[in-house]
Amino acid sequence: MRLTSSFSRLALGLAITATSLFTTASSGADELLTVGSKAPALDIEHWVSDRDGEMPKVTKFEDGKIYIIEFWATWCGPCISSMPHLAEMQEKYADDGVQLISVSREDLETVEKFLKRDVRGEKDVTYGELTSAYCLTCDPDSSVSKEYMRAAHQNGIPTAFIVGKTGLIEYIGHPMSMEKVLKQIVADKWDREPHKKEVLAEQQAGIVMNEVGELQEAGKTQEAYDKISEFIDAEKKAGNPPAMQAMFARFSIGMELGGEAGAKAMTDIAEMFADRPEMINQITWSVVQMVQTGEKVDPQVLKATCDVAKQGVMKAKEAGNDEFTAAMLDTHANLLFLCEKLDMAIAVQKEAVELHDDKQLQDFLDKLMEAKKEKEGDDDDAQ
Repeated sequence: MRLTSSFSRLALGLAITATSLFTTASSGADELLTVGSKAPALDIEHWVSDRDGEMPKVTKFEDGKIYIIEFWATWCGPCISSMPHLAEMQEKYADDGVQLISVSREDLETVEKFLKRDVRGEKDVTYGELTSAYCLTCDPDSSVSKEYMRAAHQNGIPTAFIVGKTGLIEYIGHPMSMEKVLKQIVADKWDREPHKKEVLAEQQAGIVMNEVGELQEAGKTQEAYDKISEFIDAEKKAGNPPAMQAMFARFSIGMELGGEAGAKAMTDIAEMFADRPEMINQITWSVVQMVQTGEKVDPQVLKATCDVAKQGVMKAKEAGNDEFTAAMLDTHANLLFLCEKLDMAIAVQKEAVELHDDKQLQDFLDKLMEAKKEKEGDDDDAQ
């Protein structure tokens, strides 16, 4: 239904983008940096703040201390939103030997200009004042980004690496999700192995995604589909849930190929979100939008999408939300109409209108009824 947000074809395609925010991903021959790896030494060009001289300009990591290496940029909204939390964490754990080092690969002038800005929602407090609580740096030659982000196949920011008391990487992930881990590391109660397994799975998916992106750029769409399918099937066989980005990648490529590949991609992505009817609605409505904007959708894909939407209706009804159920019914009716099942589309849309009084729902029902009149008129003329 148009009243709910939906994934555009472009948004789904982003799942397979191979371009890193930092640099082209390293080749498979390079050693993978992961949880449990020895943390590379730092070679940072500009130390903009160092907690008023309290913290050293680190190159090598000192045993017994804990370091957080966090990557950010002045243009990155989530990075900026994380800054107050980072400042709070540094204050909270400074006496426990924790040093937070935030690294941008932008030039010094750009960073210093940003730091003069007022903190959003705060009066008379600049980002420079806020971030003076920890070590904020910039490294224009990207050496640290290459040693960490590229080596760990991390393509998005903000990303944080926690280096533990023995100089090994204990955590790789979003800085807003790391405090619970940090607390355990400080208390010597952190078990890195479960996290390492999760990170390795994500990294392997990232490596495969880069390869898939290269195949697509070369116009080898079928090979790209086969590559990502092989990876997903191997993950399932190993008992691991496939990475979401891999599933969306196969969905996008499958939609491009159409036929059996597209139909399977649709049913697989729906299976992944079987307990989330709102996601099923977004995915199936995106197909309706594709047709509405003039894109050709393979008949097999349309039929599979229609079947998935029907499943979504049943899940929506179980949830007991009439407005959302009406939205899912509307999506199903649109797909039935596209599949040339006019009478069924009318019946489903009538149910949607009965559940929720909405002009758009009624407008589409009117459109369906008009189409039925025209069809009956054509049938009469044919007789």
